[in-house]
Amino acid sequence: MMSQEQLTQKELRGKVAQILSDSDLVINIGSRDGVMEGAKFAVLVPHPLEIHDPDSHEVIGTIVREKVRVEARKIQERLTICSTYDLRDRVTWSPTILADVLGIGKGLVSAKPNDAPKLPSLPPEESYVKIGDVVVQVSA
Repeated sequence: MMSQEQLTQKELRGKVAQILSDSDLVINIGSRDGVMEGAKFAVLVPHPLEIHDPDSHEVIGTIVREKVRVEARKIQERLTICSTYDLRDRVTWSPTILADVLGIGKGLVSAKPNDAPKLPSLPPEESYVKIGDVVVQVSA
């Protein structure tokens, strides 16, 4: 998830030009636009999610949601072939996990994940990558 403010800080933006397979796609920006091998891009959901104030019900902001992240593999002047990459095997260490491993911090109180409202799942028609979907660079 990215905020509108984070998106405006990103320089490279393009669109999905072709879907090659379940894990490969082509974007319409390349070396002339500054794409480098290994650059990571987010393929975005077309409509941001509006966040409403729980008291006034006014829209207080939006969140831009991602369908998938891809990595630049082969770069040509005007296009880049990107592939999905898997982050599931990476371990993220947080103070809570570290405390559990070390056996310290027992009795700490934290919000349970079930207590917090979750973002709604994307409907099927929005979850699949399509030609024309916007891509933004998320790391070099």
